[in-house]
Amino acid sequence: MTFTQPNKINIFYGQSSILFSEDMLNSLSEEELEKASQLSQINDQQNFITSRYFLRQILAQELNVSAKSIDYSFSLHGKPYLKKENYYFNISHSGQIFVIATSSIGEIGVDIEDVNRDVNYQQLSDLIMSEADQYEFDSIIQSKKTAIFLTFWTRKEAFFKGIGMGLTSPLKGLSINVDTATSPSILATEWNSSLKDKWQLLNLEEIKNCIGTVAIKTTDRNIVVNYSDLSQWQQNEFTFNTL
Repeated sequence: MTFTQPNKINIFYGQSSILFSEDMLNSLSEEELEKASQLSQINDQQNFITSRYFLRQILAQELNVSAKSIDYSFSLHGKPYLKKENYYFNISHSGQIFVIATSSIGEIGVDIEDVNRDVNYQQLSDLIMSEADQYEFDSIIQSKKTAIFLTFWTRKEAFFKGIGMGLTSPLKGLSINVDTATSPSILATEWNSSLKDKWQLLNLEEIKNCIGTVAIKTTDRNIVVNYSDLSQWQQNEFTFNTL
């Protein structure tokens, strides 16, 4: 089965505490196993292993190769990519939930946050918000600020993960709309004005108890986001609902 379709982003998500199996270790590379061993919390280890296992299975099925043979390269700031394939992916974790975004459209970034995360938005907003962002955020009523800040955060991080810079990026130089009731949009990329028109942001709306954003490099405004719940995965038949 192939997941790749024109103007489509595939979002695969799951909960590692439910999906994790020791057998998954057999599909990972030595480097991935080493990274997993360096994580101090068992939950973090399981989330890392589970997400990398499913990423390999997804890519293997898409590229018609074995999961073990998938070989990643890494950008200057550590973003993994497939060196010889016109196929893009990104991963995000929050608590025991993970999400994998894939597409053949263009470079992609994804970020999710637990809606119940305790976040000090008063301190963090000064670090990541431009003056325009802060002005809009200050006008929001107190009871909505945590959810809106997390939405704002995922929009920024998904974009910067997409361009391969992560949080080494000029965070205040990216202006986006803050309002969660509207579709995300990039208002300005001050360090490189051309980026604003080359990328778009989309809300992730079907992952329970999570706020999320996916960023995709494309000028196409008719992108479809397709969701696949990995809890529906069957041990003997690796299939997803990608209709």
